[in-house]
Amino acid sequence: MPEAGAGLGVEQARLVDTLAQGGPTLLLLDGANRCRAELGYVISQLLPSVPECTFLVTSDKALGATAEAEVKIGSLKLAKQGSDARHIAAAEAVALFVERDAEARRGFTQTPADLQACAQIVRQLDGVPQAIEIAAARTRALTPRELVERLPRKVTLLEKERRSALAGAVAWSVELLAPWERAALAQCAVFSGGFDVAAASHVLDRAQRAEAPAVPIALESLIEKALMRVSEPPRGAGHWPDDEVPLEERRLDLPGAVREAAEQRLDPGVSR
Repeated sequence: MPEAGAGLGVEQARLVDTLAQGGPTLLLLDGANRCRAELGYVISQLLPSVPECTFLVTSDKALGATAEAEVKIGSLKLAKQGSDARHIAAAEAVALFVERDAEARRGFTQTPADLQACAQIVRQLDGVPQAIEIAAARTRALTPRELVERLPRKVTLLEKERRSALAGAVAWSVELLAPWERAALAQCAVFSGGFDVAAASHVLDRAQRAEAPAVPIALESLIEKALMRVSEPPRGAGHWPDDEVPLEERRLDLPGAVREAAEQRLDPGVSR
């Protein structure tokens, strides 16, 4: 095995040293669409020095990296047209929507009519998992049948532009945000590699929006709508039980499709 960091730049050598000391490691890099070639090159350079490190990268195309194994993530199975409630509920795409709906509206039981609406929603979203999660997060304010009335037109129009059910679902969800939520989402897009509440507090400017709540509340609102992710801390880390770690001590990030929408479509409303 080559000496750790041999032939690499200073920053890459530091990364190699860190990874080499950690033993078997899984490094997740989400949303590499805009830097596929560069990332593929860097990973190819790093791999010989960190053979116990596995890089899991999400992107719309392969990176072209050394020893790359491409795994295509397909859509979830949909219920056949005309299926009864039992078969609809058993379909993968509907099951995911119902699961996320139950998290958003605890104690709510789906009726057969609701399941029919869920089947229509996930079919419009082509069974794309993240698109389904974003739509299901909206059931805090809209029932599945109300979503059916509002979702198809929005996503269809947007798909003609982006050719993506996920991009359409993200853009549709963003359209439903309050102005202060859209500004907060756009401002959080400046972060690369995640951030915490303290960092967001330095970036989110509420001065121009009197209705904007405190920063933690604004972030919680975006998390509830599946437009922002919360990374779970290592088990046993810190002074809090695993299920009670406050938001202020967690890492936050934007999913790749949400980041693209925030960067391309939104005006942060203030100077960055």
